[in-house]
Amino acid sequence: MRAVRSVAAAVLGLEGLTVPLALAPIAKLGGGLTTGRVTALVALSALLVITAGLLRRPWAYVVGTALQVAVLAAGLLTPAMFVVGVAFGLVWIYVLRLRRTVATVRLGPDAAPGRRRRSDPRGHHGWR
Repeated sequence: MRAVRSVAAAVLGLEGLTVPLALAPIAKLGGGLTTGRVTALVALSALLVITAGLLRRPWAYVVGTALQVAVLAAGLLTPAMFVVGVAFGLVWIYVLRLRRTVATVRLGPDAAPGRRRRSDPRGHHGWR
């Protein structure tokens, strides 16, 4: 699961670096830069990077999914953000499917992502 978490963190981190690059097209094509637009994109970028660092927590994947929707919604600022949102959204969907596949293969078909097996000294296995 660590490898999948690394891929997910890379996706969110790269997306966090890509989102501020939309400021240039907004300045030239999309009605100019306003304080609200700049603040929204910088905050979105910061949240993406912070979430990338929190992926050890199972709820961070839900936050990451919500941020994908926010990036798509940022397409209202400039059409370039729709392109960014669709591209990274598709990669994010792939990462979520990969996470589920790895959890199923590693822990069995009844395992949900975010749950780990633990073993006790007597050799019994249980779920955390």
